[in-house]
Amino acid sequence: MIQVFDRQRGIVAEEKVLGGGWIDRGYGTRIGSVLMGAPWFQRGMSRMIGAFQASAISRGRIDDFVRDFGVEIEDYEVPAAGFRSFSEFFVRSLKPGRRPFPADARRLGSPAEGRLTVFPLRNGRAQLIVKGQKLDVRDLAPGMEEIRQAMPHEGHVFVFRLCPIDYHRFHFCADGDIVRLGHQSGELHSVNPAAHRVLPDIFLRNERQLCLYRSPTFGPLLQCEVGAFAVGKIVQTFHGHQVGRGQEKGYFDFGGSSVLLVTDARHLKPDEDLLRRTEEGIESLVRVGEALASAI
Repeated sequence: MIQVFDRQRGIVAEEKVLGGGWIDRGYGTRIGSVLMGAPWFQRGMSRMIGAFQASAISRGRIDDFVRDFGVEIEDYEVPAAGFRSFSEFFVRSLKPGRRPFPADARRLGSPAEGRLTVFPLRNGRAQLIVKGQKLDVRDLAPGMEEIRQAMPHEGHVFVFRLCPIDYHRFHFCADGDIVRLGHQSGELHSVNPAAHRVLPDIFLRNERQLCLYRSPTFGPLLQCEVGAFAVGKIVQTFHGHQVGRGQEKGYFDFGGSSVLLVTDARHLKPDEDLLRRTEEGIESLVRVGEALASAI
């Protein structure tokens, strides 16, 4: 059972996990862990699941999914003829104004919607999961020297875990200029806590896309989208080298996934409640645009 603090509503709720029993068996048994660790199995199953979810047959699942998981469908743009497939529903867009960023420009708005933990970055190393070992965040970008050199040694790592029930588009949290983009191919492990207990370095194993940009308000920001099991692909929708606060950056195709945001302690201070709950081992459910930190 996974308990999450819904920050907006001020309540602790039990998370409903799509396929949770299957994930527990996959990473909790010897045979399952062998299969889940095999790249051919990860990619083969991900392609098969993705193909079904993109088919017209899958659209029959949408109404039950919305009801069973409490999706607030009124927040989203729905085509007049309805969604053509579950995948189209999965990458649904928000209606304008449904996720405003803070009125105070010195407050950092969330780039993603999901379960958030915030870990201190010390001497270039940070935990990326609750009760996990400390990892060198530069290993997120092997071979990408400009990105590696620009990463702060002291700061914080915001880890957003997205579940299939969540909004799966991600955004820029600040105005800024892009310095460097990068892509690292890799595995497609689940990002569910059951998988992290077995493989604490999943974020360094999985496929990921990185974007280093500089904000005049919040300093250097590294945003990293991490693929996961059953994620068809990570799609970037932005163009150009200048980006805006709240601007859509891209989206994940079907499946659970994560977004990491690495920040510099000289420019930004996370909200205390997020740090406290992370220390307590509790994730905070946050929405896109929700205030998470303040500029220094």
